[in-house]
Amino acid sequence: MSELELLASLFLLVLSFIYFFFFFNKNQKSDLPKSYPLIGSYISMFANRHRRIQWLSDLVKSSPSATYTLHRPFGIRQILTGNPNNVRHILKTRFDIYTKGDFFKANLYDFLGNGIFNIDGENWKFQRQVSSHEFNTKTLRKFTETVVDTELFDRLIPVLLESAQKKTVLDFQDVLQRFAFDNICKISFGYDPNYLLPCFPQAKFACAFDEAANISTKRLNSPVPNFWKVMKILNFGSERKLKIAVSEVRKFAQKIVREKKEKLEKKSEIDSFDLLSRFLISGHYDEEFVTDIVISFTLAGRDTTSGALTWFFWLLSKNPNVEEEILKEIRRKAKAPVFDEVKGMVYTHASLCESMRLYPPVPADSKEAESDDVLPDGTVVKKGMRVTYVPYAMGRMESLWGEDWNKFRPERWLERDLVTGQWVFVQRDSYTYSVFQAGPRICLGREMAFLQMKKIVAGVVGRFRVVPTTEDGFDPIFTSALTSRMEGGFPVKIELRTEDISLTRRQRNRRARLRELVTRARALRCMETGPAQAGGLVGVDVWLARSKSGVGSCFLGEGLGCVIPRAEENASGWFHRAANTSRSGRWKDYEPALHKFSNTAWAVLKPTNTFLLSLSLPPSFTSLSRFEGHGGGSREKRIRVSRGIDIITPKFARKIVREKKEELEKKSEIDSVDLLSRFLISGQCDEDFVTDIVISFILAGKDSTSAALTWFFWLLSKNPNVEEEILKEIGGKTKAPVFDEVKDMVYTHASLCESMRLYPPIPFDSKGAESDDILPDGTVVKKGMRVTYVPYAMGRMESLWGEDWNKFRPERWLERDPVTGKWVFVPIDPYTYCVFQAGPRICLGREMAFLQMKKIVAGVVGRIRVVPVAEDSFDPVYTASMTSKMEGGFPVKIEVRAEE
Repeated sequence: MSELELLASLFLLVLSFIYFFFFFNKNQKSDLPKSYPLIGSYISMFANRHRRIQWLSDLVKSSPSATYTLHRPFGIRQILTGNPNNVRHILKTRFDIYTKGDFFKANLYDFLGNGIFNIDGENWKFQRQVSSHEFNTKTLRKFTETVVDTELFDRLIPVLLESAQKKTVLDFQDVLQRFAFDNICKISFGYDPNYLLPCFPQAKFACAFDEAANISTKRLNSPVPNFWKVMKILNFGSERKLKIAVSEVRKFAQKIVREKKEKLEKKSEIDSFDLLSRFLISGHYDEEFVTDIVISFTLAGRDTTSGALTWFFWLLSKNPNVEEEILKEIRRKAKAPVFDEVKGMVYTHASLCESMRLYPPVPADSKEAESDDVLPDGTVVKKGMRVTYVPYAMGRMESLWGEDWNKFRPERWLERDLVTGQWVFVQRDSYTYSVFQAGPRICLGREMAFLQMKKIVAGVVGRFRVVPTTEDGFDPIFTSALTSRMEGGFPVKIELRTEDISLTRRQRNRRARLRELVTRARALRCMETGPAQAGGLVGVDVWLARSKSGVGSCFLGEGLGCVIPRAEENASGWFHRAANTSRSGRWKDYEPALHKFSNTAWAVLKPTNTFLLSLSLPPSFTSLSRFEGHGGGSREKRIRVSRGIDIITPKFARKIVREKKEELEKKSEIDSVDLLSRFLISGQCDEDFVTDIVISFILAGKDSTSAALTWFFWLLSKNPNVEEEILKEIGGKTKAPVFDEVKDMVYTHASLCESMRLYPPIPFDSKGAESDDILPDGTVVKKGMRVTYVPYAMGRMESLWGEDWNKFRPERWLERDPVTGKWVFVPIDPYTYCVFQAGPRICLGREMAFLQMKKIVAGVVGRIRVVPVAEDSFDPVYTASMTSKMEGGFPVKIEVRAEE
């Protein structure tokens, strides 16, 4: 602390003691800080200056609403909150009025300039838009497979190996910072600083960067706001040090920018699209502007992941049970796990989330109110006030995380899949877990950060033990500047693991076999044969497991790409022919077309001038038929139709089972692993058992999606504005949208969700209590009682969906991306929107259903209008047995769009 700062603090301290002795009411007792005229709560602020973030957290946690108004000196008020509703309000709902603000910008301008973390408005939007290209799947894959792998295997592991052999002590926090610094420079600037080397070179830039960040933070947190400006004018104390440090940082950043400019000017073709290149080729050659960007991304990439990993490895050393679980997960992967394997490390992912819950890389973040406002908990915010949300406090609140909030327990982020028995990651909403911010400013690099951290964990934990050299009772201090760190570093010894975690011969052989099968399956997908010959619905992933536990994989991965590879073509052609036939009265010739599309006559056709299409019949039966290995030929004729309703009986199902058994017995090699085959080759050959499975999946595949689409098309006919938006979305795709295009149809996806909110395919579901229990609302449940949750009712509750719950409004599921202006889908948690159930029994086929429905919508809505023949005032009756339907069917006319 400089002399002037010390004098100012002493002045306030003297004033504090005067108020303390002459005006303080000694009978008043409270854990909260007292506030006095002029000096506010300076006494408490000064007393807690060495544990500032912990003190702020205590204030938030001590408030019943998790919101506290701190009285700073000279009448300045700062609101601190850990209330998720307030966080949502600040970061999303009223994003427009909660900005970085003049106070934040002024304090950090010397260091960050006009970088992305210190600006608002159009400049921020531009920087975010350009930066977003750096975080697509292609770049992330390149990042993990080239940049991180090189740094990990060529630098980090050799450094740790040498330390293990020589039994030296390392500051692991410093090692991780060096690793992260090399990585961010390579991926963002195409520059290798060679900072992580065995000799641990001392870089002026790194030291200057740390000092600039620390002094800039002190500006923000100083009890005497703007006093630093006086010191800056005088070029005195910490401001003089900041000037020198910033000069060194900018000198380094400018060197990177100039070298990149020269490189781009010399090359006729650009072979590198790192972040810096993107900004330069966008026409922004202003050196100051691009230098600010370099500094901002260095801050983001260097200190956040290294801070997170430092605390992660410390927690791991104190929780050997967690380390063992991570080791098991690593052993199931290759020795150098590739991109998809790293993404699939769910237990490691959960452990990292749990570590950052307790020790977030950015423990607090502030916004400034541009106008008066009231937070959801009733706190009044005046224009110009700073509102700070505190992730450090939120991660330690019993109301959010339960009584065991202080335990490092990755399992709180996981559920067991009942089919496979494997862990499934359960995401928390970003307003409760705000480690990566939320709303329009949510961290662009969060997935890149997770990939990098999981790659490091796999590479380090699989080979070494990281053992702290401190005593067992030692509790490291969490401290923060702009980002957090472990005070004094993290001294460790590195121990080489004695056990070999490399793949066994059997594992290597199995992996090679799986790769071969994947190749075969991909080849089959490309053949012009029917879907049954191409492996049916499950496509690629059916080859990857031949056990009962592999059933769930039918709904995962590339197999989804085979759900409806030709449905759109068949649907559009069939509908056009049907519409023409409706006008001519020729029906018989087109009956085969109905079979080709759906493998069952799912429409009732009559030779009248009105074309009656019963959409309550199963458009999904084509997928179901492929799913069970019945893809074409004369078998189609075995499925009969009676007024649009399939007669599926145990007798019919047994026939399918017996034929499949015979087919499998005759073949020496199995060239089709549909779901039915999976169960049969798993050893479950009991005919009644497998027959039950056939009937269950027919029920799931036939009635649920057809019911959802029936109500969707009815609602669409009543809401032309929604239909118009869907048409615009379809117009932006190819005529026959491919897998990725269908997945990206966010407005259509939202419309289907909204339709099923009002008319769920399964309107209620019951469970039987196996023992006495009490529900969270206090309801007593006795053993044997049925407990029924009602999605139909939940979708119509004002408390959940607002006053306009009865409106068909897809926009309630969407947000506009502030940079691109495009719609972004915002999922509702499955316990509020339980159309697909939730928890371990959540529907395996939900993504398959959405892909199929969106493909049908694209094929139908893009070409024809589905017009109900009922009067405008007609209100169809929603009825349900095991699944819902529209009573009496859905009679419509089909009109070809004039613009088609």
